[in-house]
Amino acid sequence: MMMLAGAADVVLTNLDKVGLESQPVPGVHEFLATMMVVGVFLAIPLAQQRRGHIQVNLLTRLMPPVWRRAASVLQHTLSAALFAAIAWFGWQTTTHAWSVNEFAAGAFDLPLWPARFALALGSTVMTLQCLFDLAGELHPALRAEQSASSQALH
Repeated sequence: MMMLAGAADVVLTNLDKVGLESQPVPGVHEFLATMMVVGVFLAIPLAQQRRGHIQVNLLTRLMPPVWRRAASVLQHTLSAALFAAIAWFGWQTTTHAWSVNEFAAGAFDLPLWPARFALALGSTVMTLQCLFDLAGELHPALRAEQSASSQALH
């Protein structure tokens, strides 16, 4: 849907290049901005759960196992803290946008709370996933259970 809206906007905005009257699609910028936030923040926890994020292991693969584990614990801890902060801010802005009925000014007034809700929800779930990953790193038996349950979901 985002691709179609973006492509339509590009085509209709550039019709003057072929001698026709150009006119952008009204509201497409606001729609795409909202959907980008929704798509990204709701997908981040799933990518984390599936270990789908890009990993640079140039240094960690050279470390002894105990240091690798310590680096992993630090990474999960810092990620959980970062996403907890994003979630906290997201919930604050979501409730504010909802309470004052905040809209993005544009061709169409789109409410801001849905995108902010997706940011807050996705960040909250990502925080939980980082904490689950941390627990799995600290207690290897939990990691085996997490792996088995994630395989059952596929």
